[in-house]
Amino acid sequence: SPSPPVCAVGDSSAGTSVKLTPDLFRIPERLFRDEPTNPPAAGSASSAGSAGGALGKSLGLQRVVRDCAVACDVDARKELLGNVLLTGGGSQFKYFPERLTKELNFALNGADFSAAASTPQAATKALAAFGKGQLKARVVCPEPIERRYGVWIGGSILASLGSAQQLWLSKAQYDELGAARAEAQFFGNN
Repeated sequence: SPSPPVCAVGDSSAGTSVKLTPDLFRIPERLFRDEPTNPPAAGSASSAGSAGGALGKSLGLQRVVRDCAVACDVDARKELLGNVLLTGGGSQFKYFPERLTKELNFALNGADFSAAASTPQAATKALAAFGKGQLKARVVCPEPIERRYGVWIGGSILASLGSAQQLWLSKAQYDELGAARAEAQFFGNN
């Protein structure tokens, strides 16, 4: 079988190079795919509530964002979807913000562009069917350095606020309450 095309990047005068195969470019694609997940191991704590060990499904990023917005108050959805903030190291992939915007807009309006884009004809048909959607998402994308460290910057700002201290759970409280009771106290889950 023929070997995949390779792109060599590096400084040949220093004798260093990195070979890039197409697999490198397929990695971010998995973020947009719905994929089955492995069932928990038999006898594990998480398998007790599973339905016969059936496979679960890991949703694509666009569907996770859509489901989060749909779970919020209907009056807040438009504002939330108009300010989707993209941050973290995984957001550094080339064209990631544009792809998330496109996929999210299709997911919000009932279309599945990822599946439709398998052929040019299907992609054209999906674009025509998309038309004018009811909801439009806007992905806010800071500069790469801000995206990379945005989570840490936000966490440090939150930690420095005096009002945030009441939201913390100390080790002593956790030891006293246990995981389930701590979750119920702070998140209202019973």
